[in-house]
Amino acid sequence: MATTSCAYQEINCIRNTSDAARKELNIDIGLPQTFPDVSLSESAGSHFYENGSKHGLTRNRLIYWRTYQTFLELHEISLNHNLVGNSVRYNFLNSDIVPAVTVIETRSRVIVLVATLHAVFRIVLPHPLRAVPAEYFDDESNLHTTVSIFSDVSGVDVTAVKNHHVYNRDGPGLTHRCTSHITSDDSVIFSLSTADGCILVLKMPPCGIQGIVTQHELRPTSMMKRIWTGLIPWMPAATSEAAVSDRVSDLVIVTLDNHNCVIAICHDHKLRVYSLRNFQQLAIVNVLDEFVCNGGNFTSTPTPGHLLRLTPTVGKTCPLLAIYLNFVENSQFIIVQPQWETNKIQMQLVCSLLPPFSCGLVDFLINSSHVWSLWVTVEGVTTTLFTTIDWQYYTISKCGERNWNTASVTDPLSTEPPALSPNIDPRQAFLDRIFNTNLFSSESIRKAVSIYRPAVGSSMSVPGDCFGGETLREEVITAIEREIQNTASSYEMEETEYYQLQWDCWAQLYSRCVQYQEQGNKSLSVFLNPSSGMGGVVKIDSISFLLPAEPVR
Repeated sequence: MATTSCAYQEINCIRNTSDAARKELNIDIGLPQTFPDVSLSESAGSHFYENGSKHGLTRNRLIYWRTYQTFLELHEISLNHNLVGNSVRYNFLNSDIVPAVTVIETRSRVIVLVATLHAVFRIVLPHPLRAVPAEYFDDESNLHTTVSIFSDVSGVDVTAVKNHHVYNRDGPGLTHRCTSHITSDDSVIFSLSTADGCILVLKMPPCGIQGIVTQHELRPTSMMKRIWTGLIPWMPAATSEAAVSDRVSDLVIVTLDNHNCVIAICHDHKLRVYSLRNFQQLAIVNVLDEFVCNGGNFTSTPTPGHLLRLTPTVGKTCPLLAIYLNFVENSQFIIVQPQWETNKIQMQLVCSLLPPFSCGLVDFLINSSHVWSLWVTVEGVTTTLFTTIDWQYYTISKCGERNWNTASVTDPLSTEPPALSPNIDPRQAFLDRIFNTNLFSSESIRKAVSIYRPAVGSSMSVPGDCFGGETLREEVITAIEREIQNTASSYEMEETEYYQLQWDCWAQLYSRCVQYQEQGNKSLSVFLNPSSGMGGVVKIDSISFLLPAEPVR
């Protein structure tokens, strides 16, 4: 991998919810408790408000989310305002969430589209510009404070019949990937890929209208052939490899000339395009044959892990489609321009480039000037890499090794505890390090102190998610002081021994905070503000921003 000097730096933004408790909402639509033999990956993403540069209330304001198991966490942050009540976690009881979630902004609403293994949901929220929030100036932070769109959320609207639908299908495969879209008439379309190669399409009526939810299944032509094989005895039997090859790795919904289509990349390295108007297969494109770099050595063996991303471009009516082909060796980024011409889909190659690593891609996105990517190295380290690109220059004939730059991380987490000194109070030293250095999120501290709860009795009966800043600090002090007392009461101790005991107990808590923070710093998704170009990374317990670094003299 060729690299050059860093031009961007990653600034960590620790998420602390001390001003208000995170809301916890259980979404129960009466699904039976089941234990499917399936493991869905966690996912994350973000949404910057449109036209944020024109309105002060939405400038530098975004929503980011994370899903894992049955939980959806939503957070709203602003670099210009303090937001009150800006965090909520939904628990969709008895049904794991299918990645990925979609956040869509309309003139009057913000809509979050969520699919689970058994149902689809529409979460309707007020738009910041349509609400009339109370706003005041906070002298301490020197920022205006206003309410978040999550401040008044409840689970009632989510469970309303008009905002959810339980789906059923005849096929044996569970859904494992989702993309969703709002049409021009405000109807909602969910497209879910299944383990047996189908794409399940659900269409919900517009917001506020209780109507019929339609359901269709999109099947590739190879699957139709296997179906006929089962019905007609004399037809040759289909192989199990064929059944695996057309499974969907990733899918997107794109609008081409007012025609909504689903584009899927499958294990057999083919793009399959379906119409959402008549639910017919419109095109099959073999990516290996049509678009890969000249001289590339690729296998035709079905491979999972391919990814798709839509990349809207300024001045173009059609978005670009970014494809990542995932192989053990010779993985590749391919950018194509889908176009609707005379009732047919055409895919025009824009460029093709080689990634910095052969494998380990977590997420990526592409805009008009950069390719941003998130990787896990062989050593297990997550790193953010980017490269500049000129669409007019880097054509298929120019494909080769790229110069990838690493975004440097500022203020890396220090794992060293305060230095042991007889002139320093251990409690104060560790409290200052834990609470006053912005090294740890409230979530990491809560998890660390929760280990002591069984030993400290009723004083720790308050749920961890309800801890405010001062309350959390007091609970930490209570937990460690009782841990010290319980240990010291077993025998008489010299003053130096007691001091060492204090230091060891506080050091143990600090070590646990470090461990939980390292887990919380796991990167899940990379994002970009279309208006300003500012990028960032969504992590388990926080986010970070990617900003241009000052030139090194």
